[in-house]
Formats: sequence, structure tokens, C-alpha cells
Amino acid sequence: MSADGALRAIIADDATVAAIVGAAVYVATAPQVTTPPYVIAVRPDPAMIARHLRGRSGLEREEWQIECWADDRVKSDALGAAVRAALENAGDLITRNRGRALFGTTELRSVRHLGRAHGYDETTRKHVDRQAVVIWAVEP
Repeated sequence: MSADGALRAIIADDATVAAIVGAAVYVATAPQVTTPPYVIAVRPDPAMIARHLRGRSGLEREEWQIECWADDRVKSDALGAAVRAALENAGDLITRNRGRALFGTTELRSVRHLGRAHGYDETTRKHVDRQAVVIWAVEP
């Protein structure tokens, strides 16, 4: 499993998120016919590979934007709160396991929430809760 697969698993496997969106958690884009509510995880920039004096460490830093789409602001905010709680639970799991947690074959070392903002798309008339997240991971 890649880091994007691990991030999707963290969000999609959370009971509260699943109760709101079912299986509608996507990476990169959602199908055009998708109806809200749903979640999209987008990586705006390529991964940064950590290096040290001995060369590549194998640890990758990835920035993600998590978008929680819904028909109204209350629903997008509730979905955003559920996603944030799922990410915090993953962080707690990493802490309990002494700085690492395995999701498939990807070892997460850190999940850091950077911020959250609300938006509205005039074209689709949908509300979105956007969250910035950084993960550090070691992939096989």
C-alpha cells in the first residue's frame, strides 16, 4: 500500500466518516457523477524525500489537502470534523506504537494537521471543508 492508500484507509475505515459518506472517499479526483457528501484527498506537490549525510533515508514527506464536500455548510463541517478525528486517531496510534504505524505495507511515522478552512463553490452550489495535512511515511 502506498502513502496515498494509507491516507485513504485512515479516512475511509473510520466509522464516523463511513457513516456519513459510505465508501465515497477518493484520492486525486471524484467521479463526475458523485453526489455529496464525499471526501477527496489531493496531493498538490510531489513527495519530498528526506536525506541525511549517508544519503536517502527512505522517509518521505507528503503534503495533502483533504476536501470534504456536502450540500450545506453544517454537513461539510461535520464531515470535516470526522476526518480530522480520524487523522488524530492515526496520530495517536503512531504514538502508542513508538513512532510508527503500519497501514498495509506503508509505515506511517507522523500525521500532522496544519489547518482547516471552509469554502463554497458557486458553480456546483456545494460547500467544502478543506484541511491541510502532512504525513511522513516509509514505503517499501
